Amino acid sequence: MSFILQYVTLEKYMQMWVSQIADRAESKTSFSFFGHLLLYPIEGILSFMPWMLMTIPMFYSRDIRRYAKDFLGNELFVFSLVMLMINFPLYWFLPNARFRYFLPAGPFVAIGLAFLFEMYLKRAKENPAIERFFRGILTFCSVAALISSIGILAAVFFLKTKTFPSFTPSLLILLCSVIFFGMYILYIKYEISLHRVPLQLTLITGLLFITYTYIDTQFDTAKENNPRNIAKKINSVLPEDVARIYEMGYRRFLGITCYVNKDIIQEDEFSDLKALGGGKNKVYFLFDTKYLESIDSGGKALAEIAWERVYSEFFEDSRGNIVLGHLGKM
Repeated sequence: MSFILQYVTLEKYMQMWVSQIADRAESKTSFSFFGHLLLYPIEGILSFMPWMLMTIPMFYSRDIRRYAKDFLGNELFVFSLVMLMINFPLYWFLPNARFRYFLPAGPFVAIGLAFLFEMYLKRAKENPAIERFFRGILTFCSVAALISSIGILAAVFFLKTKTFPSFTPSLLILLCSVIFFGMYILYIKYEISLHRVPLQLTLITGLLFITYTYIDTQFDTAKENNPRNIAKKINSVLPEDVARIYEMGYRRFLGITCYVNKDIIQEDEFSDLKALGGGKNKVYFLFDTKYLESIDSGGKALAEIAWERVYSEFFEDSRGNIVLGHLGKM
């Protein structure tokens, strides 16, 4: 920060920071903003699950809240708390700022939860409800993992469709691992000491998340409008001597452009393409129809430039069709 402030004032830097995040929002309507205010904290809690479950005893136990006040005497905890109190509202009150922008502050959340868990360890002997609570969390996560895995096995076996992933060695190993580990935890849950509960939670949650990610990837791969397939078609119609293409908007379909074998340059306005044409320059640009509708309700943006459609494919409801255009006549 001190290096940046050598070249710009703090006020100008803050204006740049706010404008960049605000410009990345898909919608700046008042309804969208209120939805963002409501959903952002919920998304934050879900992003740090299952660890946020550790905070539940603080809401119903007066003793836990009294013990937690002692944290305020620790400099590391206070520093982490201040960092969270500064960063979270900045993103919360910016329209449609993604929660991933806040994730660099995640280590401060981890420090706070570590202090909380350490306090639970110290108070567990005098308060047996703490140990019962954590065994309950472990039981809940294990049962959820077992039900999910068995449900996936049944769905794959009985609903063998093109859109549902079939059994592969990787999927079978993952599902069997989740089922085995879930049953193992349920079998020995009363023998697991409290300080080892986070390790068991990490393993069962990690296995379940990897399984979900694998299935989600298979679903995407099976779609005809899979990003990689669309990018492959775009690569096939682009001339070899074209070094770059222009994307209208900010990372509107990064899942596609990351597979395109050309440099991607982002532009905000279709009128900006005019200065790029002329001479022997071959100007190709990508946009989605939803973005066009959001910036051009009157249909004048594309009318200002001479262009032709080279390729078009439906992508998803939030983006509409992906269109590859060429400036001028080929």
